[in-house]
Amino acid sequence: IAQERLKQIEAMNLVAQGKMKDYHTEISHVIRRYLEARYSIPALELTTEDLLERLSHAAIEVVNLSLIRNFFVHCNLVKFAKYQPSKSQAHERMDEARRMIDATKQVVTTHTTETPLTTTSQN
Repeated sequence: IAQERLKQIEAMNLVAQGKMKDYHTEISHVIRRYLEARYSIPALELTTEDLLERLSHAAIEVVNLSLIRNFFVHCNLVKFAKYQPSKSQAHERMDEARRMIDATKQVVTTHTTETPLTTTSQN
């Protein structure tokens, strides 16, 4: 679902329109909702620092936590400090968002029960 929403945001062409704050707000919201669902953390209600603190106690690899931290730091600069990233920097945020989802998604495995073939020999 999160990947689909990211595709929809891309299709809105916010970067091409120069709407960097809207773009970063949208993708960070998608990632917060994803993290909330994935780790059962109220990500939408927490500050970034509180969210990162909670994630540090979750079963998440340090490298992924670093990616998440970097993503939110850059998004927050645009959202709150009026930083204007280049178009390539903005596209990097989308790439980071996708990498975060891919790196932290739960892998659902289905176990198939195979009945071993038995041969009976008749004497």
